[in-house]
Amino acid sequence: MTFIFTAFIFCCTLTSYAQADRIIISEEKKGRRIVLFAENTTDEALNIFILIDAKGYRRSADKPILMDVPAKRKLPVTTLIELNLETASYTYELIINEELDNTKEISFKNSVSDIERVIKDKLVMFSKSDCDRCEQLNDELKNRRIMFRNFNIDEDPVLYKQFMAFIQNSYTEKTEIRFPVIWNKNEVIFGYDELETLIPTLK
Repeated sequence: MTFIFTAFIFCCTLTSYAQADRIIISEEKKGRRIVLFAENTTDEALNIFILIDAKGYRRSADKPILMDVPAKRKLPVTTLIELNLETASYTYELIINEELDNTKEISFKNSVSDIERVIKDKLVMFSKSDCDRCEQLNDELKNRRIMFRNFNIDEDPVLYKQFMAFIQNSYTEKTEIRFPVIWNKNEVIFGYDELETLIPTLK
């Protein structure tokens, strides 16, 4: 499996960025909207995983994307919508898989390196809809300007399954899995009781 990482800051002009010779990520700007495209330059279909870290765009921009790109085809990946009065920028991680994922379900064996790449040395929160503690932690981390990533498991179930498989040795049948599930750079935390007690422990 080949891993390719590229990061860039959005400028006002239309620019294209190449990932080796196989996948080209490009953008087209239309007003406050930026459409990202993935172009497969090879003669074989490729499966890609792209994770965008967007600032100044709607929250939907951060949703991880897993998709197949047919040979010699250029497909839209996602649309970034700028928020008003914000300075917009984004970076992304691109992973090119050698095998297509037709089921959209990635096994633990094939995904360990993928999820390691996503969470390595990062503070990551897995939240779910209608979770008050998730919202409180999310807001507090932002207020304190602590860098972190937040994934909603209702929207990103595949990524969450990868993560739970990755940390399977960190919990037993007796472990109470509470939300938010937090990856604190090298350890997992299942929920919390007091926010003020939790925050100082986060790296």
